[in-house]
Amino acid sequence: MFNGTYDGSDRNLDGTYWGQTGDFVDDSLIMKWSNDWLANVDCNNDGMLDRGTDETSLGWLTNDVNGDYDSDGDGTQDAHYTYFAKIVWVGTGGLWGAYDVIEEVYNDPVGGYTGLYSKVGVPGFGLNDQWTTNP
Repeated sequence: MFNGTYDGSDRNLDGTYWGQTGDFVDDSLIMKWSNDWLANVDCNNDGMLDRGTDETSLGWLTNDVNGDYDSDGDGTQDAHYTYFAKIVWVGTGGLWGAYDVIEEVYNDPVGGYTGLYSKVGVPGFGLNDQWTTNP
């Protein structure tokens, strides 16, 4: 699990997110994942955590973001938003190779967003006979 900000998620506390600046950099980011996404152990004895317990990531990841922004340009953080995403292994043909975003929930009352932004697939994290199967 990662619990921090976008700035800290790139493991470089420099006020940027992978070199990008912006109001979102200090927004709260909580990332959770399965051991099949990123194992919490060294599976192949190379001294590093591995992408899945079977050396192939077949797992899931969630991103939960909370932040504030200046909605009217007066320099104050007057609007709040939340964003949640589920990303899962889907086999071939996903948005990012073998992975896809199967659900996004975006709440930003000032911006006019209130709830489910997009959803594909089935409830949960997608792995069942109707969605896809493990190799």
